[in-house]
Amino acid sequence: MTEIRDAAINFEAIKISLKQDKTGIILTLAIHPNEVPPSLFTDWVGSRYVAALVKLDDEDKPVEPSDVSEGKKAVQMAGALCREPKFQKWLVSQGMAFDASERASADAICEMSGIESRSELRSDADARKTFFNIVDRFKGDTR
Repeated sequence: MTEIRDAAINFEAIKISLKQDKTGIILTLAIHPNEVPPSLFTDWVGSRYVAALVKLDDEDKPVEPSDVSEGKKAVQMAGALCREPKFQKWLVSQGMAFDASERASADAICEMSGIESRSELRSDADARKTFFNIVDRFKGDTR
């Protein structure tokens, strides 16, 4: 990863358009002339790049994408719920876990969500949806 950071060119850009053709998604960015790295002028058309984009707010602070914050929330919630005796007992009563323990609860969440580790909830939108459905059922049954 250090090699990529060392080779990176940095500039601020504004999204102008996004479209799709048979080769993929085409993202058009506007770069102020004073911000254009000289290598962009000399690199061949068709040169490949790794891109990392960070959205900025009006104060130039990074804005966390909603799917990232939702993923973090899911991982934290899964950790907390698996330690909660009420949730552990509910999973057993629903036939989703074999015993009321943190490990059995974590295993149940992973199995039902189709993941190996609760940390995958951070990046797997389908697993997150399944997990949040489980949480909704738990909340509905324990009201």
